[in-house]
Amino acid sequence: MTLTTKCPKCDSSSFELNSKTKVKDCRHNLHFIQCALCGAAISVVSDRHNHILEEIAKKLGIR
Repeated sequence: MTLTTKCPKCDSSSFELNSKTKVKDCRHNLHFIQCALCGAAISVVSDRHNHILEEIAKKLGIR
């Protein structure tokens, strides 16, 4: 059985990364994973957390 992520608003399974959204009082960039059809936010990715994970991976020799 295969699980497919679906938008809770319109049931679409097509998503895109939105890097243009500004969040009030946030000190670093956030990128929202959103439904490509209706624009509902599904998840969020932080630039800061992504950078920290990349640095850890480098030190561990993973990347």
